[in-house]
Amino acid sequence: MSYLDELHKIAEDLQMVEQAKLLSLFKQRIESPNKEVLIPLVGEFSSGKTSFINAILDNKTLETASKATTATIFEIRCGSDSYKQEIIDLDGNLIDAGNETLSNTDLQETTQVVRVYDTSSKLDSSIVLVDTPGLSSNDPKHRIALSNYLPNADAILLVVDVNQSATRSLISFVKDSQISKRPIFLMLTKCDTKTSSEVAQQLKNTVEIVGVPETNIICTSAQTGNLDQFFELVKKIQIQKNQIVNNAINDRVKLIAEQMKDFIQDLINSLESSTDLEAAINEQSRKLKQFNKNIDELIEDAAVAIENKEEAAIRSFKDRVSRNLDSILQNEGRDCDQSVYASVNSVGNMIIESYRKDLQSVLVNLGRQRRHSAKEIPMQSLETIDLSGVAFNQFSYDLDLSSLGHEHDKAFGYTALAVAAVAAVAVAAPMVAPMVAAGGAAGGAAAAGTASAAGTAAAGGAAASAGTAVASTIVSETGEIVAGTMISRAITKARNYAGEVSTQMSKIQDADRKLQQKLGTNRGLIETATGWVTDKIVGKPARVRAVNNYLDSTLVPEFRNLLFNVRTNLLRIISDTIRLEADSQISSMEQALVQMKEQLDDNKQVVAQRREELKSYIEIINEYK
Repeated sequence: MSYLDELHKIAEDLQMVEQAKLLSLFKQRIESPNKEVLIPLVGEFSSGKTSFINAILDNKTLETASKATTATIFEIRCGSDSYKQEIIDLDGNLIDAGNETLSNTDLQETTQVVRVYDTSSKLDSSIVLVDTPGLSSNDPKHRIALSNYLPNADAILLVVDVNQSATRSLISFVKDSQISKRPIFLMLTKCDTKTSSEVAQQLKNTVEIVGVPETNIICTSAQTGNLDQFFELVKKIQIQKNQIVNNAINDRVKLIAEQMKDFIQDLINSLESSTDLEAAINEQSRKLKQFNKNIDELIEDAAVAIENKEEAAIRSFKDRVSRNLDSILQNEGRDCDQSVYASVNSVGNMIIESYRKDLQSVLVNLGRQRRHSAKEIPMQSLETIDLSGVAFNQFSYDLDLSSLGHEHDKAFGYTALAVAAVAAVAVAAPMVAPMVAAGGAAGGAAAAGTASAAGTAAAGGAAASAGTAVASTIVSETGEIVAGTMISRAITKARNYAGEVSTQMSKIQDADRKLQQKLGTNRGLIETATGWVTDKIVGKPARVRAVNNYLDSTLVPEFRNLLFNVRTNLLRIISDTIRLEADSQISSMEQALVQMKEQLDDNKQVVAQRREELKSYIEIINEYK
């Protein structure tokens, strides 16, 4: 009899239903000639997980979204004769969902896993890709779904958008996740949006930041269908799949064996501490109540213990963000919105991750201190629960730093050019016959009309003023009033000056637009040049004021609320998990004691024999390394 068979037999004898079910599944997987390899895709939402899977399928049915919308896990299997879907609910029931596309909104709260069978031949049926919720979702249901599913994984495929750096939550996932012993691969998506040299640089950066070896990183593009590196990776996994699956199963069997060992020892202790099995059975009910009370106290004590760390986290966040933003405002120009926003979220992610670790550490330490005391709680789930995905999405951001103090740069720039152009034409033109002031005004008005038609009201106004000034100068020099033909000629000359100004302005504006398009900027050269002048006087001080206000009125309050939500969600998740463990542990113990009592009623020697049998079970478990 194999070790798995022996463990399964012991679990069934002890009525440890969940453990027996898992051990049976493990045995089937190990003995299967064509083992399935479960590979969850783990990454931020919008990283390209779902789009990548759809690129492989014949039926592009998985719903993509810009935010996490469901806590459901989708298992994708290719090579099916026909397209179909199956739903597995929280009770493990299998429901045929037919071949209609399932929207996220169609799925019920009771849905645990959706199995999708596709006709695509691009992937072997033994490779099961798993679409999971976004890693940094703030919804506790998403984190619970991800954490609960990951122990099933045989390997992990991290997904990172090539246009973004690996997030802190993803880096923490790699370092802290309980499945860290599984093979971890990383896929850069949307590589068609970068040049080959840019992709190579991002790959290098990813190796340094995430810690995944370069041999385990691939580059893909679902948009262009460039998935060659992924299929090469799949070939490598298929060659090693028996070893990959067996290693993953062995890790899980070790955890189950430890749980069973603790359970058996508790059962033996109960028998040795009471000769009255009825009292021992009643003790289980009391023990469960005590566990729940102890859990309540643990959560309350942890909340108090973490308060100081919460205030320290807020101070650290404000200090770090202030320093970073001061540096950005000093060293970067007006186009610093992206740097400001990236810095804020980077600091937020880093401190939230540290805060999460502090809270989990506080809980584990408090739990360990209470071992073998009246305040003891079940520790297995507390020490193994995976909370690495707890993070936040993004801070709100409604600033436009680039425009602050530069609202009129364009108008200023064109006005200055118009005045300069009129002056230049006036100086270069030959002196015309003396004209009346009215003629000069008419010429100025013509210049204004033409310049305004060129597209800038401010420039038209400047041209009108300049035209009038030219006319006044000519009249004052001659001191004579000229009539008839001379006035007409003078007006014509003035209009010609205005036309030349308008032509020059149009050329300048056209060249400015072309340069703007070529450089891919939102501002032309004229506006940019004007902005250099106005930035130090108006723009930079305005940015400093806006950023300081943003920090005090938006960021710090948001971060405080964020910490509160993280603490509340974490404590709730951990509390619920420990309570489930306590309930399962007590229920199994109670059933075992009831069975012993029934046997004792028939034969008083049974209990002594049972005690020895339980001891032999511990010896069997200890043999497994």
